[in-house]
Amino acid sequence: MAWSPAGIPANVGTRAAFSLSDVEASDYPRCPANVGIKARGGWLEHSPSQEPFDDLLIARIKEVVLAIVQGRGSDADGGLARAHATHEGRHPLVREFLDTAALNYLEFLESRESQVGPLTYIDYSHRRDLAPEVSLKLWAPVYQTQDGSREVHRLRYNEARAEAGHWSTGAAWVVNRQVHAVTVVEFGLGSGSEAVLQDCAEPEAVRTSMDTTLVPDLRALYVANHRVPGSHCVGCKAVSHCPDLIQMDLFDGAVDDTPWVRSLSEADLSRYRTCPATALAKSLHLPTQVAFPESMARGVRIHRWIADRHAGTLPCADALLVDGTGFEEDAPYLDAHAANCDRGVSTTLSLEETLVGWDAHMADVIFMKPDEVLLRDGVLVLREIKTSESAAALEADVAWAQFADVTAWWLSVLVGGLTAHFGATDAVLELEVLTPVGGAVHQLTTHQDEARFQVAGWRLDTPAHWLADRGFLPNPGPQCPRCEFLRWCKEGQATVD
Repeated sequence: MAWSPAGIPANVGTRAAFSLSDVEASDYPRCPANVGIKARGGWLEHSPSQEPFDDLLIARIKEVVLAIVQGRGSDADGGLARAHATHEGRHPLVREFLDTAALNYLEFLESRESQVGPLTYIDYSHRRDLAPEVSLKLWAPVYQTQDGSREVHRLRYNEARAEAGHWSTGAAWVVNRQVHAVTVVEFGLGSGSEAVLQDCAEPEAVRTSMDTTLVPDLRALYVANHRVPGSHCVGCKAVSHCPDLIQMDLFDGAVDDTPWVRSLSEADLSRYRTCPATALAKSLHLPTQVAFPESMARGVRIHRWIADRHAGTLPCADALLVDGTGFEEDAPYLDAHAANCDRGVSTTLSLEETLVGWDAHMADVIFMKPDEVLLRDGVLVLREIKTSESAAALEADVAWAQFADVTAWWLSVLVGGLTAHFGATDAVLELEVLTPVGGAVHQLTTHQDEARFQVAGWRLDTPAHWLADRGFLPNPGPQCPRCEFLRWCKEGQATVD
């Protein structure tokens, strides 16, 4: 029986070429329907445009590697100028990252050659048939040593990882061609770190590892066709057809000026409001350096504790008699929550769960992670929990002002499709504020004039700028010393020096 994705009207071919990243184990499960459509060259009518492959960071990295390969034997700088020329017109943070990547990779190649001898570049894109209608694809630079063995370089954006898995096994199998011993080395472009994952693995050993580990998982993936919404939805050809995505109209019919599918979350808009460049850097997964401040770590612990207790049946007040977060300083915040926690008349619909929506007007994927969604007396309740060291936020006016942006986001989400998705007609936003001296729950229904005015004004501010922005330029200011992407931002560094 021919393969087809469940509930999606896709046209697919009979041959399937899987990327190694598709079969690798991950903490973030990929969608079998998405993987299957992509592997079989599927297409759908009226699919939205995706970002051109040549503009993606992985394509830019390939150009950097090729420039270094071509220039290191002839150019005085080892090909660094050639590498820079490949991204000279890109975003300033991207240029800084790729310049660092080029220098680190050049030094890495020189280091490898001091250990194994001269490396001759073969190619970046590789493919090998596993069966008449199934093949595996490798996207990584591959070299050959003087003794005829092959060497694969897996490139990470930041730190190299020492755990060998399906990717390294599959890469060794794709390039050995039943002839060559293969070494697989992982390299961190941003950090300069490296880890050997396979060391001169012989073809027979690689084949045995393939048969016992990768092939069984690939067989299961080959026939799987169910849907799993997640971060991969952004690049999925079926994103506008998937029945698992929540239908949204987040900004009242607004259109995104960027001509391809993007993702958007409350955190994205928060970063964008502070500095557009940080929002772009986060979306590109550029390496970060700054650790979470203690206040943020505390908030994560408290949210996790509350979610875990709400997933069970023991009231939070009783649960506090059993355990806490393990951090003494969290106790007052947990006490403040327990004093206001009354879930007896509510039904939990979603708890710390990432919900994925599709906004057909913007042609963008919307990511939402409410702390809790409840149904209470037929009314949808979205609960957002905030911790604050200041007791002033216990007053409603102060709380709504202090958390105005996140409030407007959730009100817009409720009105824009989440209420209807859960089959309700009325919705209320509950803002629970926890402080060391107590807690309070502030409520705002979506039909109140205050809520409508707040959403309308907010949409004209940060969301409107995000929709129209194509440059995402830095906005240097007092926030720069704490920025996790400061390493890549010359404008931000100038404010610190």
